Amino acid sequence: GDLLLEEGGVERTVGRLTVRPIMGGIGYTWNQGRLFTTVSLTAGISFNSADVHDDYKQIFGPGTRVSLSADNSLCWKPSVEVEYALSPKWAVMSYGGFLFTHINSRLATPVGTFEDEWDVMIPPE
Repeated sequence: GDLLLEEGGVERTVGRLTVRPIMGGIGYTWNQGRLFTTVSLTAGISFNSADVHDDYKQIFGPGTRVSLSADNSLCWKPSVEVEYALSPKWAVMSYGGFLFTHINSRLATPVGTFEDEWDVMIPPE
């Protein structure tokens, strides 16, 4: 997702954050005829990285050092799935879940260091 930083009332795209979680968990399924309902909880570690956009580096002029880092973090995801069997090989299903994590991040610029100062905008896939 894109990292957005608000400076003086202006929101700028600073860089890009990449989150790669490796997770495992447990789940339980209830069966009532053709209806299957599953709740699950997964947890693990998220391997995170961040890169500064070239456009943001140019704000500070040539030859200046601007760096962005994102620490790895713990994450967890609760979810619910509902499935209705139409036939032995076909079903209609719905799934909902949300990934929770807190990423410690630092942006170092010539004017100072910003820690955890931005929102992450992840577009839907």
